[in-house]
Amino acid sequence: MSLFSLSVLLATIWLTLRELASRMHVPRAWITLSVDKAIEKFALLEIARHLLRLLVAVSSTAELSMYSLYSHAKSIPLSGGLLTMLRTQGGAQDRLVVESMGITTSLLASELPGRILTDIPVTSVSQNHENGVTVRTASGELFHASKVIITVPPPMLKSITFDPPMPPNAERFKGIPA
Repeated sequence: MSLFSLSVLLATIWLTLRELASRMHVPRAWITLSVDKAIEKFALLEIARHLLRLLVAVSSTAELSMYSLYSHAKSIPLSGGLLTMLRTQGGAQDRLVVESMGITTSLLASELPGRILTDIPVTSVSQNHENGVTVRTASGELFHASKVIITVPPPMLKSITFDPPMPPNAERFKGIPA
């Protein structure tokens, strides 16, 4: 495949349009469109689709079927642009976490003992203006704070009750299979 082939030209145009859109306006409708589906839909030639999947996967280190076009477009300017993302130094591959994100959480928890708790199944999260946030665990323990961060795989959201309920755009994550 030559650098001057139609497939390379189409892939370059597609990426350039994503870069431009990311700096001007990213439509909210893109949040429901995976990068993989967008490439399938808009890249006309099979070789261009393969090239785009490779370039976006390398630049984002993400699973393209689980990565929205919206998230990809929003990440481009935050990462310094597509060319920066594709570099081996300073790009997506430069600081790749090999172990897992769990190691990051463990390191943070060891630095902030008692403030970051891990491996505690949460059953409900209640929030109001007077009392802040109350988190109930599977063991019945209650935690109160002005703010909390709860990290769970999307399929686990089904087992947590939120009061007030999560916004409709967040509710869709409950349907993602494990």
